[in-house]
Amino acid sequence: MKNSMMTLMTMVVVMMAIVTTVRAVANNVTLVLLEESMCPDCQDFMNEELVPTLQAKGVAEILTIEIIPWGNAYFETSECPTKTPGKFDGKACRCWMSTCAAPNASVTDCFGPGQAVCQHGENECLGDRISACVIDMVPVNSPQVTSFEICFVGKNEGDLTAAQGCVESVGLKFEDVMGCAKGSRGDVLERIAAVNTLKADARHQGVPWAIIDGQVVQNNILSAICQAYKGPRPEGCPN
Repeated sequence: MKNSMMTLMTMVVVMMAIVTTVRAVANNVTLVLLEESMCPDCQDFMNEELVPTLQAKGVAEILTIEIIPWGNAYFETSECPTKTPGKFDGKACRCWMSTCAAPNASVTDCFGPGQAVCQHGENECLGDRISACVIDMVPVNSPQVTSFEICFVGKNEGDLTAAQGCVESVGLKFEDVMGCAKGSRGDVLERIAAVNTLKADARHQGVPWAIIDGQVVQNNILSAICQAYKGPRPEGCPN
């Protein structure tokens, strides 16, 4: 009975993840970004890649962005035991990704009730949940999402003391976002982020991991976006 309930919960989470996946605007280039809140490389990506891309004239208008705040996190499962419960274990992480992304995976606890473990600790898990709640509370592909992520991850590397200012800078109430992040909605969004990470690329080799129209691009995303776009070339695209 317990396994049946967990299988049902997993199915519900997967279906919600499918429903909540960002739908690309016709002809737009799609950027899927796998990231985590306290990752120094994610901070660099935000500042050195994403900001200049969004500032390039006309480029934001041809871009649909999906940010998935999960990164290298994983759930502790019966299939992937660890000697350090609650602490990041690279072997357990890789096991979770390969096992739970497998077609028709038989593991019933891929997305809970085991603990979510984040690469940089519990504060990162909360930071990722804050990001997930912000994304959930604003319209699809809203510039509020990138503005928040650039503030929280890019400028402050997921520092929780900066979260309130970043949340309020995009017009949301901090108490609403924290209520979400620390509550049952945060649990659901955390699992959706985990599912969507495996859907996007279960073999990702660290973060940030940028996928542009299905192709992994690790640097110079502005050029890659401009090359992928099939419409009139925006003025901000490099020659």
